[in-house]
Amino acid sequence: MSVAIREIQETYNVVPVKCLAHSLQLVIKARLFKDDKVKEMITKARSIIGHFSHSTSSNKLLKEMQDTHNIANHVLIQDISTRWDSTLQALRRLLEQRVAVQACLPRITCKAELTTEEWIMMEKVVNILRYFEEATKSISKSTATLSDAIPLINSLRKLLENMRGSSPREEENISQKCG
Repeated sequence: MSVAIREIQETYNVVPVKCLAHSLQLVIKARLFKDDKVKEMITKARSIIGHFSHSTSSNKLLKEMQDTHNIANHVLIQDISTRWDSTLQALRRLLEQRVAVQACLPRITCKAELTTEEWIMMEKVVNILRYFEEATKSISKSTATLSDAIPLINSLRKLLENMRGSSPREEENISQKCG
């Protein structure tokens, strides 16, 4: 496949263009998910989600707490570590279920617990990833063209710069890791 692509490029003088969606994924993995505090928060979140996914009694308690606190009876989502968008979905769901999960934690034997700062960081990470999710959807449309890439990249860069300029120090660090 690589030889065929190289031949086409040389024969027709085609300039190779990298997949922007893949490039966005690499940026997220290389910058945001490499931050030690973000990695630790995600590890704890995965541990909590895994506990509820594997413990029937804890899952039953979660459903009770969802009902008690008038929270939608949604199951927690386990992510696939190689897919940042699945981590986004897992963190979103955990945030949605935060009150019910926190009500359960003192009553179960889960080894992980998130601090208030980590819950706040999770909200910030989800907020940042939301923009990358929208960008990925936009460039993945069948109508997307190469001319969509530059404005999209500039929008993401500007967004991250704005977050850096108007946010607390911790969010600045996370934003800097993305841009």
